[in-house]
Amino acid sequence: MYLKKEQRKQAIAARRALTSEKRAEKSRIICSRFAEYIEELAAERKEAGLPPIKTIFSYAAAWDEVDLTEFHQWAETRGIRIAYPLCHGKGIMEAVLPGNAWRTGAYGILEPVPEYALPVKLEEIDLCIIPCVAFDGHGGRLGHGAGYYDRYLPKLRKDAALVLAAFEEQRLEDVQMDENDVAIPVSISDGDL
Repeated sequence: MYLKKEQRKQAIAARRALTSEKRAEKSRIICSRFAEYIEELAAERKEAGLPPIKTIFSYAAAWDEVDLTEFHQWAETRGIRIAYPLCHGKGIMEAVLPGNAWRTGAYGILEPVPEYALPVKLEEIDLCIIPCVAFDGHGGRLGHGAGYYDRYLPKLRKDAALVLAAFEEQRLEDVQMDENDVAIPVSISDGDL
């Protein structure tokens, strides 16, 4: 637990050290890479006889996280729905379509207003984009510690793609993982390809 705390502290400091201009520049690179990834994944799914990607469960950037707004807009122009987390406390969240009404929710994170949001069924999610505090090159992810994603992700369909979004500054050599932590097989950052 102590190692996680230190890793979290180190990665948050590295992310916060980025200027807002640098974060915006890096976010644009990451958005572009997500668009490329989705196009490649769509081609693979078509070749395998799988249905197209229709729903992505993503997030609204908080604080100094990767801002995926440009990617969300790109995906929506291609008929892909973007769902966002709605947190209910005690580590429970659901995916919802926002209905263009937002509020500041738990932990100061922007989330859809429940009265205007439309729930998205777990089986409708084709891809989930997960934010993080830190990541490594082999599936390790460190969040803020509330466990929302670690409780939610195992409920998704087995063929739902899991992809992490992060700045390269958040990369650590080896993230400390516990038995309940869900490994994320793909990470997209602004680092060298």
